[in-house]
Amino acid sequence: TLPRGLGRQKTICGLVGPELEDDSRSEFDHTLTLSDFEKLTKKDVKKLTEDYDFFVAQANIMAKVAGVFGRVFGPRGKMPNPKAGCVVPPKANLKQLKERLGSTIRLQGKKALMLQACVGREDMSDEDLIENIQTVYSSVVHSLIKEENNVKGVSLKLTMGKPVKVQ
Repeated sequence: TLPRGLGRQKTICGLVGPELEDDSRSEFDHTLTLSDFEKLTKKDVKKLTEDYDFFVAQANIMAKVAGVFGRVFGPRGKMPNPKAGCVVPPKANLKQLKERLGSTIRLQGKKALMLQACVGREDMSDEDLIENIQTVYSSVVHSLIKEENNVKGVSLKLTMGKPVKVQ
């Protein structure tokens, strides 16, 4: 979770039952209820993964969510994760969850021995960007076995700019 946010809103889709339907419609960008699950095709589910950054599911319908969305969400890393707080009980406070997910980034190391992450926008102040960068760096370093001895270098790059080494 970044302390100063990303500078843009994340899109969130709620996969809920009737208990959270009204709250989800007011807080999230899109809401799907149990009755909507049966109408979806595999093509619709693939489109959902492209349109939304996070999916929040209600805990008591998680088995149905896994059955309908699991084969598409799983390989793309979009499945609602209880560790990230995306699986909520039927009486959850969705406003706090939306605020927390709005400043959350996901780091994944796939094949290359390198991590890339968006930590802000160019129009953010330097202090805010520095705080976000330090937060990401410290969380990555603390998760490594030999901590800073495993980090060869850090570079900062704008979207279409050349990378700049950070000392």
